Amino acid sequence: MEARHKQDQLRDIRAVVFDFDGTLAVLNIDFSEMREQVFELMRKYGVNEEKIEERYLLEIIDEVVQILNQRVLPLLKHSIKKLIRSSMKLSSGRRKRGSCFRA
Repeated sequence: MEARHKQDQLRDIRAVVFDFDGTLAVLNIDFSEMREQVFELMRKYGVNEEKIEERYLLEIIDEVVQILNQRVLPLLKHSIKKLIRSSMKLSSGRRKRGSCFRA
């Protein structure tokens, strides 16, 4: 019921204003800290800083997300599949061992 109410509220929205340069509101965002954290993440995952260093922060974030999706997601998917396979082996092994107690 609450989800439907939220959807109705969203339908009433006529416009959304983004004020990235602070002309309409005071921004309390530390962009230099955010930039440093993004570059720290890039270094952690071996993303080449030189190619994207001179771009706006939001463009950098967008590109880093794309690069990490290409690099990290396949590794995560592979790891998750291995975990699922090993847990399936464990569960099937447990069932076999426990079957001797069935009447």
